[in-house]
Amino acid sequence: MGSVTATCSAQRRDGYERRQPEQTLLYQVVADHWPSFR
Repeated sequence: MGSVTATCSAQRRDGYERRQPEQTLLYQVVADHWPSFR
């Protein structure tokens, strides 16, 4: 997944910037507790 982030981080002419939900607190909490949700 790191390679996807690296390729998407290049600046585009239209100013689009990829959102990075994996850096939010909610995403991290869900990732940490995911086994207990399953």
